Amino acid sequence: MILDTIIEKKKTTLEEELMRMLPREQGKIAKQMKLYDSLFVIGEIKKASPSKGVIVEDFSAARFANAYDEAGINAISILTERNFFQGGLENIEIARSVSDLPILRKDFIMDAREVVQTKRIGANMMLLIVAMLEDATLREFYQLARFLDLECIVEVHNEKELERALQLQPEIIGINNRDLHTFAVSLETTKRLASRIPADISIVSESGIFTHEDMEYVRKAGADAVLIGESFMRCPDIRTHLQELKYGSCKAVRY
Repeated sequence: MILDTIIEKKKTTLEEELMRMLPREQGKIAKQMKLYDSLFVIGEIKKASPSKGVIVEDFSAARFANAYDEAGINAISILTERNFFQGGLENIEIARSVSDLPILRKDFIMDAREVVQTKRIGANMMLLIVAMLEDATLREFYQLARFLDLECIVEVHNEKELERALQLQPEIIGINNRDLHTFAVSLETTKRLASRIPADISIVSESGIFTHEDMEYVRKAGADAVLIGESFMRCPDIRTHLQELKYGSCKAVRY
């Protein structure tokens, strides 16, 4: 299974990536998600993925961070996993140097030192994937992140994971519409799980959002925010595409 493969490979590269970098203050992003009339949009920066291979050949974290900032995106997600997404911690530093937008470190966090590292490299948020962490470890990482004033998106894929996530009483839950084992995508996952989440928790719908209709579907299902990667990474004009996604002025292309 791809998740197991990613975890095993991550173990071999973890030590070299645990480096000391400068800290940065962060904002109250969970509250911002609730305050927006339309969906809070997190634009993702990633060069590749296990399911699609290389998405952007001429990759530049600075270029995409600038484009997101200028387009009116609300926050940036940056893949830092190297082996399968061709990411890197340096991309957060690069993005931070050109943008003041909140930054989410998106990775397969499996060591407490990575939580501290996430704060030091300038991120405001981090992803914790329920599927790959035992309950005690999940709680340890979550509490450490909050102590460091990092916000967490606690990511779930099904009802069982959601039950575990709710035990943390998190401010933000991410519903990944992509099955990490098969990589199949269904927005029905957001609809099914969002109805089980208390109203005071912000909900981020992740993966599979390419059109205005997709945005409306997850919004009506209960999402407060969306995380969009491939759709933005492939489009030539992020500002126009964002308007299409929000207001449906024309159809976005599904890849």
